[in-house]
Amino acid sequence: MPAHTRTLLSLATVAVSAVFLAGCQQPDVPCTSAHGTFAARFDLKSGDKNQPCGQLTGDILGMATYFAPGGVNDTPKFYEPSLALRAQYLYAYVYDNVYGPSSVFDTRLIDKEVGDPDSLGDFADGLPDADGFCSVPKMTKVELNLPEVVEIPPTEDDPATPDVDESDPGLAGQAAARLTYEWDNVKFLVTADAQGTQFSADLKFTQDSCTANYHVVGVYPAVFCLDEEGKPDDEVCKSDVNGINPDFPTTCSKTFGFCVLKGELPAYD
Repeated sequence: MPAHTRTLLSLATVAVSAVFLAGCQQPDVPCTSAHGTFAARFDLKSGDKNQPCGQLTGDILGMATYFAPGGVNDTPKFYEPSLALRAQYLYAYVYDNVYGPSSVFDTRLIDKEVGDPDSLGDFADGLPDADGFCSVPKMTKVELNLPEVVEIPPTEDDPATPDVDESDPGLAGQAAARLTYEWDNVKFLVTADAQGTQFSADLKFTQDSCTANYHVVGVYPAVFCLDEEGKPDDEVCKSDVNGINPDFPTTCSKTFGFCVLKGELPAYD
């Protein structure tokens, strides 16, 4: 074979190899959170564990990532993500005290602005850093303020007016309440096999006059792991059909009842 032919074949081989390798290169994963509920363990760092603010051992955190509009052909700008985070403890508190069947559901509360349960923030970048982390450096403060509601005593029917029923069950009273969430150091592990499914943050939590600080570590999805007798079942957390990445080290929280991550991010067996 002539030398120039061998040279052309070699160049063609290199070109084909380059195209093949470029085509097989792992694409970048934009910064994101998994969309849905995370089960998060709360490690108390400071605060009174005998007060309500210091007794959180875990919570369900709802996460969603949104992208800025205005991309090519009206697509979102996938490298300009923002995060919304909602704590179930806070949302349940709003429901139980404002909208729930046992709440003082009337215009005394509904006409008042009690607060937005979502904390919002922008990711620092569109792509993970060299260690595979995507951070959200600043989250909005979440504050719930429930005003005091004075009890309205029940009214009995007046027997002197048998044709008119004046009875009224009244309305229960309710003490004022204040809850605040201040999230810091929020980050997600975003790699090919952990696309925003591991999360950690620091939290300053206030309930009324009590404040506690927590380190929070979460995993997606939230998987309930107590058996029929209410005992933790680690086998549920080890199952490869529960939706949690089987490479993640998890355990069933005795106090929380959900599968939680062991250790810090990145957490792998």
